[in-house]
Amino acid sequence: MCTNSKKKRVTSLISEKVKSLGFVMKRGIFYKEIADGVFAVISNHFYSVTEKRCYELNTHVGLLVSSVERLRIELADNSEKEYLQKYPISTILIQIGLLIPERKEKVYQFSKDVDDAERIVAIWLSDIKQYAIPFFLEYGSIEGVFKLYLYKADGVIIRNREVYLPLFYYLMGEKEKGLHFLEETMTRYEASPEDRILQAKDLATGRLIEYEVLDLDADEIVKLLNDRSLLTVFEQKSHFFPAFASKYKDLIQSEQ
Repeated sequence: MCTNSKKKRVTSLISEKVKSLGFVMKRGIFYKEIADGVFAVISNHFYSVTEKRCYELNTHVGLLVSSVERLRIELADNSEKEYLQKYPISTILIQIGLLIPERKEKVYQFSKDVDDAERIVAIWLSDIKQYAIPFFLEYGSIEGVFKLYLYKADGVIIRNREVYLPLFYYLMGEKEKGLHFLEETMTRYEASPEDRILQAKDLATGRLIEYEVLDLDADEIVKLLNDRSLLTVFEQKSHFFPAFASKYKDLIQSEQ
């Protein structure tokens, strides 16, 4: 990550623009309350790319639902609880390019040799106003974020969905559906003790698709692994999910 004057200039310009939209910064993340207990989120990461003689800004936008995060912390194991309390970022984060019609990851490049900060920040701000703000308005509620997870919107990570979907079911009064989803997920975990998620990134479009390993047969897995247009990676299952599932069940039983 770069630390020179170019980064300072870009981050200063972005901070000025975002704050003019009503956002406040906390631990480097921008937040704006758009409904009771629901916050719009803008998260930026700035990197130096030596071979391209540029810096790249990677932006994710999302939503934080306070009631969901409180329940997640309540059901987390001790190590995860400490992390979530210290670094609450958002309930869902999506790379901004997935909101743009092209539906592929987008980064903003700033030349190391040319003073292009204001021009590129203007493009970045235009994307925020044209795509992120409508996203915040459309999904800025507990029901809206629930739909993103329920229907597996672009950018939704399977491991996050496994945890958040039951939380939404619980808070929306559909506890039995949450319990059924947990039991179904646990069955998958028990049947597949090794890697269980296959990530496939399209090298042309940048789009990332995640497959449940148990949903694929051997031929389909081999085909994905041999496809030269894809970057494929196996992901380990979530280590904390069984403990989370147990606490969720205990919570349901205590209310019966």
